[in-house]
Amino acid sequence: LVPAIGMAFEVKEMDNTGGIMARDPRNTYLEQLLTGKMFFFSFFQLGMVQACAGFYAYLVAMNDYGYPPHLMLRSGDSDYWGNYPLYCQFVGGQYVNTAGEVDHTRYPGNHPPTFEYPLWDEGDAGYVKECVFPIKNVLGRDSNPNSRYMKYVNSEFMTDLRKEGYDTEFKVATAISYDHNTGEGGADMVSIEAIEALQAAGYYEYTPWKARVSGFWNSKWLAYDIVGGVSESFADSQIPTSKINLDDAEYEEKKKLKAKKKLEALSGGPSLATHEVRLYFNKMSLGLWSICLQDWTMGKTQGAVWYAQTEQLESVYGWNATKSSSSNCSVPGSMVVGSQESAPLMRKLKKGQEIGEGTGVAFTEALFCNGDRSYDRMLAKHGITWDYHHGRWRVDFSDVNGPYALQYPLTDREKDDLKTKAQNCWKLDDHPNQVQYCKDTCSTTCEKVPGVDRANTTIWEGGDGYDVKQCFSISSRMSQREALYQARTAFAVAIVICQLFAAATVKTRWQSVTTLGMDNTYINFGIVIGCITLAYAVYTPILNNVIQTRPIRFTHWLPGIPWAFVIIAFDEVRKFTMRITSRVNLKTGKIEKGWVEKNSMY
Repeated sequence: LVPAIGMAFEVKEMDNTGGIMARDPRNTYLEQLLTGKMFFFSFFQLGMVQACAGFYAYLVAMNDYGYPPHLMLRSGDSDYWGNYPLYCQFVGGQYVNTAGEVDHTRYPGNHPPTFEYPLWDEGDAGYVKECVFPIKNVLGRDSNPNSRYMKYVNSEFMTDLRKEGYDTEFKVATAISYDHNTGEGGADMVSIEAIEALQAAGYYEYTPWKARVSGFWNSKWLAYDIVGGVSESFADSQIPTSKINLDDAEYEEKKKLKAKKKLEALSGGPSLATHEVRLYFNKMSLGLWSICLQDWTMGKTQGAVWYAQTEQLESVYGWNATKSSSSNCSVPGSMVVGSQESAPLMRKLKKGQEIGEGTGVAFTEALFCNGDRSYDRMLAKHGITWDYHHGRWRVDFSDVNGPYALQYPLTDREKDDLKTKAQNCWKLDDHPNQVQYCKDTCSTTCEKVPGVDRANTTIWEGGDGYDVKQCFSISSRMSQREALYQARTAFAVAIVICQLFAAATVKTRWQSVTTLGMDNTYINFGIVIGCITLAYAVYTPILNNVIQTRPIRFTHWLPGIPWAFVIIAFDEVRKFTMRITSRVNLKTGKIEKGWVEKNSMY
């Protein structure tokens, strides 16, 4: 804006072809301030160069953080990017931990990363072949989660939260809190079967080492505390922020708030308002949805996957559910690897039909498991525990004669349902993609809490001298998200740099800028102010949160500069060509406009 205002103080150009008297009077009908030639010059000449500069800077930034251009083709469809983990096929490379130590036991071309070595590094000439996102093949319902079992969990605490204005009892870290309701919009969910189908095809979760050595990296993403009450980002966060504030409380009040916050964590984390539930389910769930554990025949389907790219569907086609599923599917006719019958995630193709939209199967039933053993703990509260010695459920007391004054006794049907879900979820307790349970602190090197111990409520309440922490890896999607913000910022920087250079080149319409010089104090002041404002927008935390910019590397300021010189060179050549093709007619004393001036002079 300031350089534009400074144009009003620009000195006149010297016309060495006869001056203003050698030109015809201005045609007020055609030669106005805003003309088609000016729009064409601004948007289709300078504007296209600026757009190229922005996209070039964008691609450079993404590539520097581990996302080369060929990985991003169509990868932003259906809001996958930054919301779901990316699965890739690797050629060479190595898995490393945050310290850069190499996992020599696993080859990235044949094995997935582990919790301890989650990052992929190109090493010597390794590269990422191609990437896809897992298909969302579990249908959600357009309503807030309303599990009938949540009334049994700390009911008095839930009532207190409802009094404070929260309109849902959904808890992200408690498995019994989930049903098929996924908030406003009814977002569909990714199943563990879809993930295992990708892994069977050689696609493994991708968190680039290049993101680890970036300025935006946060090692907590590898094992994020999902009930700690601290969201993972300022805006559009999935992990809820606790509304219990300890900062300004007095000593006695702080003790009460700490007890309440611990109870909040035990119940599965902070409660979510309706819009927060929608935000949560628009991202990868913090746990695993299994179709097989709810319906071992995988026969309850409805329609097709709402949106999936051909590459996503091709990557899961031919997956053998019966032989390859960790949840022990038994799909009829699925014994031959690679056959159409062994592809329960896909429709059987008709003769001549190709894999494409509408061929992915959407399932109506799935069980959510996150390894918290909340089904077991609910049963134990009602006197039912698993006898590991005899391999069966044991009844220690009834709801009527038990040690607790229970407001809501379980029905026989609910007890049977909880038993089935508990036993099924045991199969996913130690799955590599499952929530990890650490003692006291979330980290990739923490001491794990065994699944058997998680069924003991006393453990969760600190009875064994440590706190149970629920930790989940969000590093893949957060690396995508932050790399995207970095690239967007680099894009904007390149555009602004080109515009500042353009302000210098449009100082003249006829003469070279080198002839007229840069003596306009107002334009120079505007260019300096523009640079300062741009730097302020890039490196100020407040504006980073408000307009979603990020502090970028110095090298990401540079991609726009060559394009800025292209703008100057292009316009200088245009004006030079205009000056040598427009000549004064010696007979008439008038300027005869050349082709360049007729078509580009604005």
